[in-house]
Amino acid sequence: MTSERNEPIVDGPGSGQIDPAYLTDFLCRAIAHPTPVTDEGEADDQVLGFLEELVATELEQLGLDMVDFDEMGNVCGRMNGLEPTRPSILLVAFAMTHPAASMPNPFTPRIVDGTEMGVEGRAVVGRGAGEQKGPLAALVAAIETLSRSGTRPSSDVHLVCLASGETGRHDAIRGAIDHFRLEPAGAVVGVCTSNDIVIGHKGRADVEVLVHGRTAHSSSPDLGANALEGAIEALARLSSLDLGEPDPNLGRRTIVPVALETSPKAAHTIPDLAKVRLDCRMLPGDTPEALLSQIVDAVSGMDKYRVNVELGDVMYPSSVASDSWLVSALSSAVERATGSTPGLISISAATDSGYLTNHGIPAVLFGPGDLTKAHTDADYVSVDEAVAAAQAIVQFLGD
Repeated sequence: MTSERNEPIVDGPGSGQIDPAYLTDFLCRAIAHPTPVTDEGEADDQVLGFLEELVATELEQLGLDMVDFDEMGNVCGRMNGLEPTRPSILLVAFAMTHPAASMPNPFTPRIVDGTEMGVEGRAVVGRGAGEQKGPLAALVAAIETLSRSGTRPSSDVHLVCLASGETGRHDAIRGAIDHFRLEPAGAVVGVCTSNDIVIGHKGRADVEVLVHGRTAHSSSPDLGANALEGAIEALARLSSLDLGEPDPNLGRRTIVPVALETSPKAAHTIPDLAKVRLDCRMLPGDTPEALLSQIVDAVSGMDKYRVNVELGDVMYPSSVASDSWLVSALSSAVERATGSTPGLISISAATDSGYLTNHGIPAVLFGPGDLTKAHTDADYVSVDEAVAAAQAIVQFLGD
């Protein structure tokens, strides 16, 4: 689906202020459309339906100059700016949320007194309210405010809502950047940061270590080579690795075993294969290739065992200078919108900001919502905080 418009978005003056009722309504509609991560990943029908039926429809109704999809189903809306030769700005949001898990009535949004969640004003509770859909609602509300007031941003603005969010890979952002041929001057990735600005985060790589031994009856263990014992030896070697100096803001690199599986699964049988999955966290400047080489070296030369190491999904680390134009402009916008100076922070979680910065597009994380409540039964977002985030984005796009 493609929608093109050339006429002004809205005729007549407007206040340029965020409408809390609009933001809250859109957020509740977003929560009520379940988009939990499943084995189908970005191809899940609920996720694709959310992008088409809710996000794309909303952007079309706001009169954007273009609304379109890529091959994966990611939706992109463009609002033309006053200076078309000026590099564009990219806003990124996510459709996919954590599963329902144990959260009661996760897809029935509740508007509650904020004191119930420890905040002032009202709060919206529901799966993804804080982590993905609250930040999405703030970005959409910012676009709605510009549209309603007839205000054009300084440069073209692309709002991309991705089918991803919980898959742990960059496929969606890579596809959107390539399909829409986006070359923005900078990007704001909408995730829960409590309206602070995240200027750096670790990267993540999934690595699988396969230890091959020799099967035998467990009554005669010396006739075999126990792959489980080989896996234990491999983990001991990895635990003694020198991972280098920690980052002053992000801390240390880590290699953490998160799963172990052996085969064959038969009674009284020495396993001849052990698969160990590692969650590896990288610092800015690190590469997955260097990490893989270090792990291979650590587990090579093990007596009785043949070891293979395979690199899986990767999310790159990210770092943007605190005095960069992007951080300075967004910080100024937040301060003008809220009267408070945002914190410039770093986090351990990996996001699509890493893909962008590693491909020459400076990117930061920003949005309402408490990261510590993500994936919990207390998944909520403060309405006041979401409105403040949206107002800051309006200010940022007008600079």
